Amino acid sequence: MFRYIESKHQRTAYCEFCESKIIRAQKHLKDYFTFSFKLIGSGESRLMTINGNNKKVDLDYNLILQRDKKQLIDNPKKIKHLFMDALKYACGYKAKVSDSTQVITCFIGQLEDYDFSFDVAIMVEANDGFLYKIVNIKEKNTCRYIWNKVPESRNFEHRFLFLKRNGYWEQIKELYLRKKNINLNKQTGKQSFSVLIETVNEIIQTNHIMI
Repeated sequence: MFRYIESKHQRTAYCEFCESKIIRAQKHLKDYFTFSFKLIGSGESRLMTINGNNKKVDLDYNLILQRDKKQLIDNPKKIKHLFMDALKYACGYKAKVSDSTQVITCFIGQLEDYDFSFDVAIMVEANDGFLYKIVNIKEKNTCRYIWNKVPESRNFEHRFLFLKRNGYWEQIKELYLRKKNINLNKQTGKQSFSVLIETVNEIIQTNHIMI
C-alpha cells in the first residue's frame, strides 16, 4: 500500500536529485528545446509517496515543451528519443533509462534507504488549453508514437491551486492517497498525474465548487 513520505529531509533529497538531473538534461537539449518541469502537484512534495509493499519510491515529473527550435513537434518519436538520450547522459551509466508507454522511467537504485526511480512525461500545452502527452502504442513488433490528449487537463494548475488556497488541502491528500491505493490494488497502471486530475475534479464536483 502507498503511504506518504513524512520526512522533509527525504523529500528534499529526492527532489534535489531529480531536478539536478533534469536541469542537466535541459542543458544537453538546449539546441533543440526549452521546457519547464514540475513535480506532480505543481511541485507539491508533500504528495510524495512510498510503496510500502516493496519499499520503492517513484517520483513523477511533467516536462512541458515551450520552444521547439528544430520544429520537431510532428515527430513525437524523435522527441522522446532525444529526451531519453539526454536523461541517460544526465543520470549516468549506472542508471537504467527505459521507454515506457506514457513516460520515460529512470531507475536509479538505492537512494535515501529506498529503491528509487523517477518517471518523466513529455507534454505540450495546445491551443485548446489541454495538455498532450507523448505515448507509444505497441503494435506487434513496432511502436507508434503519438501526442495523446490528457483528459480533463484543461486549466488543471489553476483548479489545483484554487483548492489548495481555499481549505481543501486535506481532502486532496486523503482522496489522492485512496485513489493511488485503489489503482495499485487493481493494477491499472494509471499514472500519478491522471490520479491527481481525477482527485481535483472529484472534489470540485462533490463540493459543487464554481471556479
